[in-house]
Amino acid sequence: MKPFSAARVFAVVVLLGFASGLAQNSTYNVIRWKYGAPNTITDVTHSAKVEGLKTDNVHIYVALYGTKNADYNRAWVQIINRGNAPLEIDPMSAFLRGDQKISPEDPEHVANSIQRRGEARSQELASPNCAEMSSGGHTGGIGACAPTNAQMQRSKDILASSAYIAQWIRDKGMKPTTLAPGEEVKGAIIFKKEKKPAEYTLTIPVGSEVFEFPVSAVNKASTWD
Repeated sequence: MKPFSAARVFAVVVLLGFASGLAQNSTYNVIRWKYGAPNTITDVTHSAKVEGLKTDNVHIYVALYGTKNADYNRAWVQIINRGNAPLEIDPMSAFLRGDQKISPEDPEHVANSIQRRGEARSQELASPNCAEMSSGGHTGGIGACAPTNAQMQRSKDILASSAYIAQWIRDKGMKPTTLAPGEEVKGAIIFKKEKKPAEYTLTIPVGSEVFEFPVSAVNKASTWD
């Protein structure tokens, strides 16, 4: 048998690699939200645009919200299994794509971070720096370093708000699950905010389908600082 030439072997290897790549990519059906398309839904709730996509197997609805007093956005997602087979749902496989890819954050880590930051800011307001107050013209004596009523109220508000937001994320953060036919899951996928308003594509893989939604974020920074 005549041996293959080096060039022919190289061509076969490249062709096989290309075919393999196509086979891998073809396992996912990418479905993009497009306004007015027959399989899309548009609505407004809680001042946010809700976008939905429907296939024979999946109904999925999303909305992107900023999280007040926290440096995170939350994508509220509802997924319904309309097919005949179980669906594996992994919220950590979702991502936002703008100028760069933004991967989701672990909800428990985010909740702990928000709560710690709120506690630190609350403590700071409740314990003003005496040296700074003296340099501002305050005289020494009893009560000179005491926080004002406004500072104390702000301290309490921040402590309560940070605890509430953190618990909400713990309760509502979407977790990996398996949806049986007819079941649904809903919850929040958390993303770190960027420094300025941005347009994104929210990508969510569900089973063998990948859903893409155009979303926008104000990315307003926390007002606790």
